[in-house]
Amino acid sequence: MRTFLGSLASALLLAALLPAAPAAAVGGICEPPVITGQAAICPGATVRLVATTSVPYGEWTCQWYRDTLPIPGANDEELFVTAPGDYQAIVYYQGCPMVPSVPFTVAASVCLASPAGLVLDPAGNAGQSNGNGVLEPGERILFGPSWLNPGATPISFAASASNLIGPAGAEYTLFDGTADYGIIAPGNIGNCFAGSEDCYELAISNPPARPEAHWDISLEEAPTNGDLPTVWKVHVGSSFADVPAAHVFYPEIEKLYHAGVTAGCGPSAFCPEANGSRFQMAIFLARAMAGGDPNVPSAGKSYDCAAGGTSLFSDVPPGDPFCPHVNFIAEQGATTGCGPGVFCAGQTASRIQMAIVVARSIAGADQAVPLSYGPDPATGLSYNCDPSSADVHFSDVRAGDWYCRHAEFLRATGVITGYPDGSFQPAQDITRGQMAKFLANGFRLQLFGK
Repeated sequence: MRTFLGSLASALLLAALLPAAPAAAVGGICEPPVITGQAAICPGATVRLVATTSVPYGEWTCQWYRDTLPIPGANDEELFVTAPGDYQAIVYYQGCPMVPSVPFTVAASVCLASPAGLVLDPAGNAGQSNGNGVLEPGERILFGPSWLNPGATPISFAASASNLIGPAGAEYTLFDGTADYGIIAPGNIGNCFAGSEDCYELAISNPPARPEAHWDISLEEAPTNGDLPTVWKVHVGSSFADVPAAHVFYPEIEKLYHAGVTAGCGPSAFCPEANGSRFQMAIFLARAMAGGDPNVPSAGKSYDCAAGGTSLFSDVPPGDPFCPHVNFIAEQGATTGCGPGVFCAGQTASRIQMAIVVARSIAGADQAVPLSYGPDPATGLSYNCDPSSADVHFSDVRAGDWYCRHAEFLRATGVITGYPDGSFQPAQDITRGQMAKFLANGFRLQLFGK
């Protein structure tokens, strides 16, 4: 097991080395917060800072650290932790010095089982939900976490849930607070639906006004085997008035929103049928690749988007608010622009342009997108874009087309399916809704744990 950063004294020493930050007024209260599941946490958990006073989050600010380094954009009261390491949050109060939380360690070895995923609303629940995999206001859904057994022996796993909470303005009800996962084999992932069909059941009300634009709820799950609890954070759908649950790209758009890839096109609107520009393509892609807008670097090895700096593209100059996004995806090998030193930011993006940048991003580079591939371990699909031994599946993409491997790679890996008639329509302008599908599937975005 990894050792902890140490006592509160070492935490105070860490705080002394960290930069100061603005604070919100809380009347000079300086008590350190506590963290749910202190001491040792499994990768995949969500931890929450809990103030030791009656002052709510929002009247104090924080910054999360891993191995003494700040985590970009991690300023929320909750943190989804995936990478092993030593973590701590520094909290800022008005009129008080920085107050560190008790440090904790994330290590797979500390747990008999580790959180691995979540199955939301898989069925209609006797007509009380629509079974579309998204939690919507007014639904009563089934809720099934998944846990990994990282050990060498089978484990019997069960858990209980509590502390179902969300923003004020709605009601949150936990009807069934126990789950049985059965026996989880070594190295396998167990889900309560598959293990015993004994999973959690919860409901949220449908208030006249949405409590928050980005509405999330959370629930704490405590394994009965003694492993420390984890907090599951779950997104609530119906975020955009112009994207109803029946919309073909509804789940993908909700995933894009929850992951911080988009804020929509206006108040409560996403504009799913509007064509997406190359600028929007770059912004969405950069946020998806970096894990949110705060993580898109403003400077890299080949660019510096600060005023007076250097951009790879003359039509996206330094100082432009989206200069980092365009240059970041270029430096990552996703795009070379539309010509020497030009990005053509205002042009509408085509479906094949989107396919190319997403395929390059997933594979790691253009040269890593294979000419032939498969069968894919998850989908079982394959292709061959070599004209001498062609095996392609889109009716309007030939093996000799230079973009054949990009479109076929996305199909084979389950990112896209194309149109019902078997075509891909590479030259067609892409819509914002279609962009959402490319990105949500390509980067495996989820509706939980952000």
